[in-house]
Amino acid sequence: MGPAGQAGGQTPQYCRKCSKQIEADSLFCRHCGAPTGDQAVSPSAFAQTTSQPATLPKRRVKRVVVLVVSIAAVIAAVLVVLYVPIPHSFSISIPVAAGHGENKTYTFPTGSHVSGSWSTNNGAAAPWFMITTQLGGIIYQASGVSGSFWFTASYSTYVFGAGAGPTAFTVEVSGTYSSPIG
Repeated sequence: MGPAGQAGGQTPQYCRKCSKQIEADSLFCRHCGAPTGDQAVSPSAFAQTTSQPATLPKRRVKRVVVLVVSIAAVIAAVLVVLYVPIPHSFSISIPVAAGHGENKTYTFPTGSHVSGSWSTNNGAAAPWFMITTQLGGIIYQASGVSGSFWFTASYSTYVFGAGAGPTAFTVEVSGTYSSPIG
């Protein structure tokens, strides 16, 4: 017997499962019961296999990357749908008879950003055009044949009105609003 109980100077073998020393010709590890067969290794081979970090096969890494990117894309799409306001169009036609003022109401979601323009249909100047809250607070006021406006809706209902002139005309109002979301 050689050093450390080795017969005939054979190199000691180690179990791949439990890493304990086993007899070179044993079929099973006497410590953990694992079959040895091709699985017994020399100390130098064991040191090489245990000192190298475990790595995933390249195919598996690609699958993980694709999965992570796909999940991130789905999350981004959901956030866009939930939190990006979608613009909505509106139009109002206000016929104004000679000598009379006229009003039309329109409802916007509170917190909406509203922008638009107005003009008279026949080039006649409107003595006044205004947008007020339902409670009478003036948001926008102008006179002439056209103009543009923008505001953030702090109330839901707004009154669009035009003052009478010597001739009948129609004020056309159009624009967009973006509802706050989230």
